[in-house]
Amino acid sequence: MAAIRGPAFRILGSEVQLHVSWGVVLPLLAAVVALSRIPAVRPDLDPVAAWTAGLVAALLALAGAVAHEAGHVVAARARRVPHGPGILYFFGGVDASDRPLSSPGDEAIVAVAGPVASLAAAAALGGLALAAASLTGAVAAAVGEALVVGAGFSLLIGLANLLPGDPLDGGRIVHGVAWRITGDVGRARRTTARVGRSVGLLMVGAGFVVALAGDVTSSIVLILAGWFVRTGAIAAERRAALRDLVADLTVADAMDADPPEVPTGLTLDTFAPAAIEGGERDAFAVTRDGTVVGILGLRAIRRLRRDAWPRTRAEEAMTVLGDLRPLEPDAALWPALEELQRSGRDALPVLRDGSFAGLLTRMSATRTIRERAALTGRSA
Repeated sequence: MAAIRGPAFRILGSEVQLHVSWGVVLPLLAAVVALSRIPAVRPDLDPVAAWTAGLVAALLALAGAVAHEAGHVVAARARRVPHGPGILYFFGGVDASDRPLSSPGDEAIVAVAGPVASLAAAAALGGLALAAASLTGAVAAAVGEALVVGAGFSLLIGLANLLPGDPLDGGRIVHGVAWRITGDVGRARRTTARVGRSVGLLMVGAGFVVALAGDVTSSIVLILAGWFVRTGAIAAERRAALRDLVADLTVADAMDADPPEVPTGLTLDTFAPAAIEGGERDAFAVTRDGTVVGILGLRAIRRLRRDAWPRTRAEEAMTVLGDLRPLEPDAALWPALEELQRSGRDALPVLRDGSFAGLLTRMSATRTIRERAALTGRSA
């Protein structure tokens, strides 16, 4: 599933995009600190000071997550291996490139650098919190509580990411170790998935045991964390199986070499209903004077109101060909599928020597994967 991303920034040249979940996490964390934590520990603080502390705590939590991702970036640069673009979730950064590292040692070192950076940030914020505790006054108290929350958040990110399951850093560490021991990347991926599934199941079981002991809050945390680790491991296992399935295929094997074409001036109502009802193609090549100038996917069409179709021409709804990253027909299929997934589009253009050769679409890729699975007797 494609990640929903927000604003982007760079860390030492590596692109990082905030996941939109921060839009929920930051206000929620600020509110919890302002309405729950501050009144419990310093009931004498006025609402303005409490909310200021909540806002500072939320920003420190975000800074801790950025520090976590910065750890990965710095380690990757030190090892001279590519990293990013990354997606910054509330539990830390995830490398969205799906680019394999050059060696098991590189993978383990880059992976562990994130938790190390988080733990260092937690220690630094904790030290500042202790310093603030020695001061007097409402402002110092509010700042101190914000620092405590920020330190706790970084500590949580650091420790949680050491859990051995994808997409957490612990899963990458296990993968690096398994790769080193077996010398086989595919086998290492499968080992990582098995470890993640087992650990996740154990954590869920431990959560239920803790619940029986009466600690409901801790049990919920354990069950949710275990479910996350197990789900991530299952997804990684399926992803590895799919990657192995198409390992020897190229873009040309999966592309639609003869996609349906529509002229730029054709209105959507003249072709979209039949295409949606037929369900055989999910993207069109938009042409002007016989030359492909853009791509129009069914999802882009569906985003428009049906009553607008009669007055919307294909060129008004299409994505201009020059705005899309073209694929080479002889390129490996798996990275192309990753690029298609990240793009969020129905199709990407395939160019041979600068000339249009076809479209790699979600539907054409799915058909190819299913055919390969049927041919090899493996599940897709």
